Amino acid sequence: MRLSSFLTPTQKVAAKKVIYPLMRIVTGTKKINTQYSFVEFKKPGYHTYFGYYDVTPFQGEKIIYIEREKNNAVCKVVLNDVHNSSKRYIADSRAWNWQQGIRLRWFPQTNNTISFNDYIDGKYINRIINIETKDEKRLDWPLYDIDSRGKLGITLDFGRLGVMRPGYGYTCEPYKVNDLWNDGISIIDIEKNQLIRTITYKELSDSIKKADDINHFYLNHLAFSPDGTKFLFFWIDENNGRHQASLGVYDIIKDELIPLETEGKASHYVWDGNEEIICTVLNDPRLERFYRYNIKELTKKQICPTSLQEDGHPSFYTKNILLADTYPDTRGFQHLFLVNEKEDTKTELVKIYSVPTFKEETRTDLHPRFSEDKKYISFDSRHDGFRKMLILNFEK
Repeated sequence: MRLSSFLTPTQKVAAKKVIYPLMRIVTGTKKINTQYSFVEFKKPGYHTYFGYYDVTPFQGEKIIYIEREKNNAVCKVVLNDVHNSSKRYIADSRAWNWQQGIRLRWFPQTNNTISFNDYIDGKYINRIINIETKDEKRLDWPLYDIDSRGKLGITLDFGRLGVMRPGYGYTCEPYKVNDLWNDGISIIDIEKNQLIRTITYKELSDSIKKADDINHFYLNHLAFSPDGTKFLFFWIDENNGRHQASLGVYDIIKDELIPLETEGKASHYVWDGNEEIICTVLNDPRLERFYRYNIKELTKKQICPTSLQEDGHPSFYTKNILLADTYPDTRGFQHLFLVNEKEDTKTELVKIYSVPTFKEETRTDLHPRFSEDKKYISFDSRHDGFRKMLILNFEK
């Protein structure tokens, strides 16, 4: 039995804070190891990062991200370029978290408009701002995702998410339990600023997981399909200290809920077209694997059994080639790599040191994201103790 089995989570982190630096020094390994050039985005005393991997900070050579001074409740929205040569501040936001930021993104089908969540006048909202004209539209809901046309948004109770899964929701105000049976995933008409439909906890419970008591359930990870006709979601059970995340899909056109994974623990995802999803799932004997789900045929197939044997945040480089990452290894290094699904081989792009943190909520995942032209990769880092954003020049 490993010594770590006898340590508390806090003791494990304390041990890592001693062991990881020593291992790095003994092996003579640099903090950042890559053959590619990169640019660091940072500010002393500030955490600099973008957020989750399922949206991108890039629009051409322009990038957006957030800066938050240590212990400050407000973060700043930053506009810059990939060379870090044209930085300027656009707005502030109070609705931030460690893992997903403020759900900052470029608004679809526009050149100079951004979208992000905020907390203003005692309410969580979404702000859509033209960075050149400063024109602004405000929605009465914070948004989790926006369809590719910029017509529909989807949202959930970010206050509940902030309590049930620290680091993913918002905690600007004390959480008050709503009527959960009638709460759920809401679809928003962005142009009209109107609620179209709520898929309720009762509907989700009936379809995905039977639950007599839904108080220990919550929702996370909403993501539209590329054509915007469907979205995926996680239905998560936190009863008695367990964390079981089911993967489901809602078909907007058919008004149909489709369970895809209800036994294993779903973790991270990426759409491959409009009918397939690749998702990491933890199954017995407690091994994390990547699976391809087909929505029409309701099939599940493991991919890359040799190359992909641990959890990561996947996205596509080209058809059948995935970009993915890892959590820190036994020496404290995270890895960023490409995987060829057909050949089941992988190529490492970056190995980077990660300073341990005492709180799981504040861990820094790489969350890699491609630019649209695949010339650049953005990822977050904690190799010096503060969050930074790095842009890797991937142009061959």
